[in-house]
Amino acid sequence: MASTIQNRYKDIDLSFTKNPKTKDIYVLSDIDAVKRSVRTLVLTKFSERLFHPEIGSAIYGSLFENITSETSIIIETSVQDVINNFEPRAKLIRVDVKETSDLNS
Repeated sequence: MASTIQNRYKDIDLSFTKNPKTKDIYVLSDIDAVKRSVRTLVLTKFSERLFHPEIGSAIYGSLFENITSETSIIIETSVQDVINNFEPRAKLIRVDVKETSDLNS
């Protein structure tokens, strides 16, 4: 008996490009849906979502800061917090922040 794989997660593609065959918006499934959601959450600023100001991360606040161990910790914990709190479909294993202080990156 052959097993069939079913899509467990579905989200709309936020680029809103139209599928030429169905004339509908593309749909992201499974891993692609979760990856897009994580990316959107990490890039969301606090108070950017109207009725949910608590959703967001401090990534943009750290964007032009000098890289230090404190900045690395802020970035790491911000990413961990937003994924753990707002994306139950993702299982976070670890967040690696690689600081290169010589290049300030």
